[in-house]
Amino acid sequence: MYRFTFLVLLSLAIASGLNSMAPAYVAGTSVTHAKTYFEREKLGKLFIKTAPVSEGEFADPKLEDTVKDLKKNHRDFVIVDDEAEADFLIIVLERKNELRSPAGTVVNNKIVRATLSVKEDGKWKPAIKLEHGGGNFWDLAATRVIEDAEKWIKANVKK
Repeated sequence: MYRFTFLVLLSLAIASGLNSMAPAYVAGTSVTHAKTYFEREKLGKLFIKTAPVSEGEFADPKLEDTVKDLKKNHRDFVIVDDEAEADFLIIVLERKNELRSPAGTVVNNKIVRATLSVKEDGKWKPAIKLEHGGGNFWDLAATRVIEDAEKWIKANVKK
């Protein structure tokens, strides 16, 4: 029921001129001129890949799962399929499960390690190492890595 009500209110808000500067009132709810998720300014184009495999070593298919999680939770980035088009590059280095024992209780902690690079003058410049745990969820660890990348870019990259 909540989802249906939200969609109806959203449809009414759009129909009544959400993009106008004047506030619109829909079903007793004030809808002001605010950027929606889809209207927010994007940070730039992001390409995500796994670290290259050294000769004689095996690729880790679980790293590709992390790439998928990162792409799914891309937040304020535009995901591109061609590295040459990207402004930012995340390389997934490792995905591992650690057993941690806070307060004497052993728990699983899913950890994702990656790097963020920024394109300057057509070349990749290393920016920051990213590492985050997500408790029992790989998806959460990946989301936190993307959040850390966003925070670093907002604080360090001038547009």
